[in-house]
Amino acid sequence: MSSICPEPGGTTGRTRIIAHRGASGYLPEHTAEAKALAYGLGVDFIEQDIVATKDHELVVLHDITLDDVSDVRMHFPDRRRDDGHYYVIDFTLAELDEISLLERRATGSDERQFPGRFPYDLPVFKISCFEDEVRLLSGLNASTGRHVGIYPEIKDPGWHAAAGVDLTALVHDTLEANRELISGPVFIQSFDANALHRLRQEFTTSLPLVQLLGREEAEALGQEPNRISAIAAYASGVGLPFATLMEPEMVNGRLGATRLARLLIDSELVIHPYTMRRDVAIPAQASYVETLRFLIHELEVDALFCDHPDDALAIRDGKAV
Repeated sequence: MSSICPEPGGTTGRTRIIAHRGASGYLPEHTAEAKALAYGLGVDFIEQDIVATKDHELVVLHDITLDDVSDVRMHFPDRRRDDGHYYVIDFTLAELDEISLLERRATGSDERQFPGRFPYDLPVFKISCFEDEVRLLSGLNASTGRHVGIYPEIKDPGWHAAAGVDLTALVHDTLEANRELISGPVFIQSFDANALHRLRQEFTTSLPLVQLLGREEAEALGQEPNRISAIAAYASGVGLPFATLMEPEMVNGRLGATRLARLLIDSELVIHPYTMRRDVAIPAQASYVETLRFLIHELEVDALFCDHPDDALAIRDGKAV
């Protein structure tokens, strides 16, 4: 993909800020509006979670189901599966265009997961195609002269494969088809190591890949340093919960780095922790601002996923929050 800008060099000590599902602390996640706001706030990357539709189109949604982020049941009350869920893959792209995205609800509830966020259910928020989002960010880069990057995640490729969809191939092919449009750097992420291996070996991509890790996997990594080298053989970095990089207790009012954090800093891998949120309690009795400062200025993580990216940008650039 020769037209895609490489990951910027010479950025040691300058954490890149990733808009997690867009500026999702302010607008419903993965909406075009949340992505445009994140761009305007000045982020370095904007994330896209990718799932597939019934007609094998790629859309930008965090879940393989629609239950918690849309009004799908108002439009298609009879399309719920026996398990009670509405699956994206059971709808065509045209059908998905009939529903609206909402602020995320707590699983199995009508209550908002984050009560202080966007308060209204409006019909204006629609599901975006991955290709349309690439074009949106390409257009913004063209009109501003910036090079904001994209950060797609291949969501549940094993589940998609069982449903007859090769999600990894579709994501790769979409990036290839839009290579002339992509004017910023690209990372591809997944919790599925097999998907990343396929991208590197079967599709021979040169794009940087990020192995996502859950909390238990990340903590195990700190006890098995040889696994860090194994990941480095196919991936450029790791995405992991930010709390796994912080000691659980503060010492003399200061946060400390875990063994895992020190091992990763000494490795070849870039470190992209997730997810900083203003409205979620921080472990170790640290404040939100203290944690941002620790990750950005003490650990100097390479990039950081944020729901409120303007806070992280302010901390990084020495401005008040």
